Amino acid sequence: GASNYGTSGQVLTSNGNDAPTWQDAGQASIGGSNAISMNDGVKIEFGNGGDLEIEHNGSNSHIRNDTGGVFIDQRVNDGDINIRADDGSGGLTKYILCDGGEGAVKLYHYGSEKLKTKSDGIDVTGEVQCDSLDVDGSADITGSVTLHGNLDLQDNDKILVGANDDLHIYHNSVASYIDNTTAFSLALRQLSDDADIVLQSDSGSGGIATYLRCDGSNGEVQLSHYGSQKFRTKSDGVDVTGEVQCDSLDVDGAMDVT
Repeated sequence: GASNYGTSGQVLTSNGNDAPTWQDAGQASIGGSNAISMNDGVKIEFGNGGDLEIEHNGSNSHIRNDTGGVFIDQRVNDGDINIRADDGSGGLTKYILCDGGEGAVKLYHYGSEKLKTKSDGIDVTGEVQCDSLDVDGSADITGSVTLHGNLDLQDNDKILVGANDDLHIYHNSVASYIDNTTAFSLALRQLSDDADIVLQSDSGSGGIATYLRCDGSNGEVQLSHYGSQKFRTKSDGVDVTGEVQCDSLDVDGAMDVT
């Protein structure tokens, strides 16, 4: 029964029995079982220029603001702000909680907490899935790290291994290094049965050739020149293919020369 707009100084008032009407001065008061009923597509507007609108258009409900910020204030001591929606089975569950007692914002998935703000950052329960991750500072990870792509370090960035960063692996734009900084040994081990350790380098023609092979199947160390084997260890000594050139030769024992 009320008109769409009151005039300056009027408020919307109901005594609890009648439909609300515009009255001069005073404060709006709607009591009893009465409510303001608006048809689909009819807006409630606030502000001299209708800057805040509340509307249901038959399909969706909208709150629109055209000036300044939008504030939702909870003034009760330790009170919360809850945003709830469908729980996936026809009921309601919270999706966002502003916890006034804890000071945290909590995000939920069907009512199950997944993210919470805290004084030193955030706490995530479950997986963090993202297209990229930019960390300005240290990352402290408890557990295994599984990569499905490259670990891309820039010049002079190091992989540091050990409680005291004893092992360094890095590239300094000129050369690549594996540095052991303790008094203990640096061991390169092949733990697979009969498998080899192979050192390869340029073949002299733009390819790659084997220079050293530790052969796990026959126990040999093999040294090569551009991939052509020249020296190998064997159970009773060494076998050299080609010339042995040396400044001196000291043989402790018999010498058989053909």
